[in-house]
Amino acid sequence: MSISMTAFSSLIVPFSIPVLLPIVMPDTVLNMPLKTAVLQLMAVTILPVVLAMLIRHYFSSKIMQRFYAIAERSSLWALCLMVAITVIANGNKMTELFSIAALAVLVLCLLAMLLGILTAKIIHGDKQLSKTFAIEVGIQNAGTAIFVAVVLLQKPELALTPLLYGVLMNIPAALLVLMSKNSHVNQRQAN
Repeated sequence: MSISMTAFSSLIVPFSIPVLLPIVMPDTVLNMPLKTAVLQLMAVTILPVVLAMLIRHYFSSKIMQRFYAIAERSSLWALCLMVAITVIANGNKMTELFSIAALAVLVLCLLAMLLGILTAKIIHGDKQLSKTFAIEVGIQNAGTAIFVAVVLLQKPELALTPLLYGVLMNIPAALLVLMSKNSHVNQRQAN
């Protein structure tokens, strides 16, 4: 579901940007061929998903179950490592992390995660669906925003805010994953 939501939200970008850009940035002229934009976004969203689905289909379920077990145990550490690498790689931008923009980015991320949780509750989803929606809505689209700024709009300066979001979104995501892991551990100990 998470991958499907990411693919869908990425593929509506070429159609939503021409509508929203004049509202947000009236002085910006959009020179984005629709066909090229759709093909580029498909290359970075649909192609990896199809490849992963093919790998899952052609490998035995035992191999995939072992992979899932390893991935589940290592996901929190991988997320922490990703945060550390992102912070180190963007050290010169770290002063911006303490600005009003950082606060706005964190509030946006938390509100988006809350919207994901509320949406899952409205459709009577379980805790797993709530977590999936929270992560998907809250953190997955920074990469798409950077791609749009740099590749589609050809304005790398517009990538600074999504870059800041990309760094800071990992904090609430790591906390959500950690809380979820602790909840599972406590639940197992209670049983």
